[in-house]
Amino acid sequence: MMNQVIPGLPQGCIVVLYNASYQNKQENKASPTHSLKCDIEDWLSRNNINFNAEMRKCELLTLVRQNRPRVECRIDALLRGHGFTPMSFPPPPYHLDLNPIEYVWNLTKMKVAEKNMGEVSITYLKILVLAVFNTITPDDWRRSIKHVRKTASDYWTRDGLMEEAVEQLIISVSVDDELDDENEDGCSTDIVDEFRSSADEDEVLPI
Repeated sequence: MMNQVIPGLPQGCIVVLYNASYQNKQENKASPTHSLKCDIEDWLSRNNINFNAEMRKCELLTLVRQNRPRVECRIDALLRGHGFTPMSFPPPPYHLDLNPIEYVWNLTKMKVAEKNMGEVSITYLKILVLAVFNTITPDDWRRSIKHVRKTASDYWTRDGLMEEAVEQLIISVSVDDELDDENEDGCSTDIVDEFRSSADEDEVLPI
């Protein structure tokens, strides 16, 4: 990050993060409940929070909850410290087609494949990939984002059409409908009337 990413970023730009697990390591993370008592005491001391050495673990955890700092990831703090604005972009799970970076990766792989003729060494491939990274332009990102927005809009429209179609298929079945069907199948009218009368009185007919 310090040697490659930050030096290559325009000053004051917005950095969109992919929200990967390695990007979510928290700065000054509060002690979780399964921490050892000594670790909880160490966290309280580092954050200048007064506590009594005779306190039980549950009491120390109460102090942790009362003084829990605002959640900030290490990479966010690092970027802000250098004048950048980090922005997390959690992608929709199982929907790669709604994540712009996937299209940029695909474009990168296509460009690498065009220049990767035959068997090459890992060293050459690394140089090739880095060179292709430098050819990705802001316009490539804009096209990817525009495509994702169109795809999301299409999904939203289709979801609405599906919802309308499903509602048209839903049939509300009442007691009268069920009894009318039984009557058409040969059940006598007297029995139907008796059942209706019992149902109105909230009685349970014997079987």
